[in-house]
Amino acid sequence: MGRLGVLGTQAGATNHPNENWWKHLWKMEIPPKLKHFSWRACNNLMAVGCILKRRHIKDADECPICEQVPETVTHALFHCSLVKTIWETSDFAHIQGLSPDNSFLDLSKWVLENMETEKLGLFLSLAWACWTIKEQSCPGERVPKCKDSHIWFY
Repeated sequence: MGRLGVLGTQAGATNHPNENWWKHLWKMEIPPKLKHFSWRACNNLMAVGCILKRRHIKDADECPICEQVPETVTHALFHCSLVKTIWETSDFAHIQGLSPDNSFLDLSKWVLENMETEKLGLFLSLAWACWTIKEQSCPGERVPKCKDSHIWFY
């Protein structure tokens, strides 16, 4: 067997800890942009302050909205003052304190394991909407201008 075949066999033989999550994500019947967004968020490939500072693109890592705390992926999607009320008024308000909060991947896996499967699509859609609202806002803005934002899921 050729080298490529051996590598493929070896890779298939190991069981990656997130393998079930990734299989479930790619098989979901959601728009491709939500799958791509989820993949980027799970792998910390979002343009947030901490990552931009680490890559020497920005000098500071604080959130441009809150202007106080470092902007991580989880902060940008869940804890920023601009998007926090969206989560507090959603079907996911009760998961704060119950779910892991250290990464988008861990939180998404928790939703998949502890809630109805259909809720994961809603969860990913809300996260994408929060990212879109945050990206459309101006630094220092406190409240999303939902009437001015046109967010289309499909």
